[in-house]
Amino acid sequence: MKLTAALLGLLLMANRLAAGPVQGWDYQYEDHGEGTKSESISGELRYRGNELPKEFGHVITPIGEFDFASEMGFSGAQICWTPFAGGIAETAQQVESLLSGTNPAFRKSVAEPQAANSSDAAYIPGKFEPRPKEAGPDWFYAVKQGWWVNPRKIDQALKAMGGE
Repeated sequence: MKLTAALLGLLLMANRLAAGPVQGWDYQYEDHGEGTKSESISGELRYRGNELPKEFGHVITPIGEFDFASEMGFSGAQICWTPFAGGIAETAQQVESLLSGTNPAFRKSVAEPQAANSSDAAYIPGKFEPRPKEAGPDWFYAVKQGWWVNPRKIDQALKAMGGE
């Protein structure tokens, strides 16, 4: 069965809305060179409207796993935050597939329902699993740093990394 372009567009839009803001997180992207060999994605990963700083590099959030690649794509567009599941998503179809939640390789930082008393710390060092009980439901895991980060205290976490 072939889907018409309009129906496919509606399905993709529904997937994007279904992956909408979770615990303050949102991902928005642009598709450059759609349907061509030079297709690439550039995206913004945001928490409460503010883009996550590139210094974190590779993160696992409540809406999924993302990697920051500051380079030029085939179409000349800047590649920024991109969904990651063993490799970065390179096309809109790959992005939508990951955001739809059907790919088990696309990790998410899901909080336990009983985790109501989150820490006031900027970050908690540790592994992705098991998730610390003190990590709030909107916290993300910074893979390269090995930290659970409180998104409301990103400035303090950046300072601890030696950033601004």
